[in-house]
Amino acid sequence: MSSFNQTLERMILDHVWGGQATSLPSAVDDWYIGLSTTTINNDGTGITEPSALDGYARATVLNSPAEWPAATGGGPSTKQNANEISFPMATGSWGTVTHFFFSDSPTLTAAANIFAFAALDVPRTIEANDTASFAPSAITITLD
Repeated sequence: MSSFNQTLERMILDHVWGGQATSLPSAVDDWYIGLSTTTINNDGTGITEPSALDGYARATVLNSPAEWPAATGGGPSTKQNANEISFPMATGSWGTVTHFFFSDSPTLTAAANIFAFAALDVPRTIEANDTASFAPSAITITLD
């Protein structure tokens, strides 16, 4: 994963050093994974999602150990998705998807709702009847 959003960076620092309460998603919350056809900025702006009129919706993944097993390693530590993450079948062109992101909302794109993002290793053009997905272990979140 390329970057944590500035909002998440501040939340982690405030939580770990100072014990301040955060609004980080808990184990009972969902993560919403979105796709973008434009570069995402470090502050969480710059997202351009495909149109819902073409069948696009964010993928929903439960924030649980079954979906996100324990982190491994150290220097860096990594965490990966355990299961396939699929989006709805496209009913029209979604364009060329270049980035993905994690949000705590199924629809909001305010910087406060975007927690992490990355460029895809290989941009992908999504056309009608395609189903975008991430295979198990395809998303690697790294903290060093």
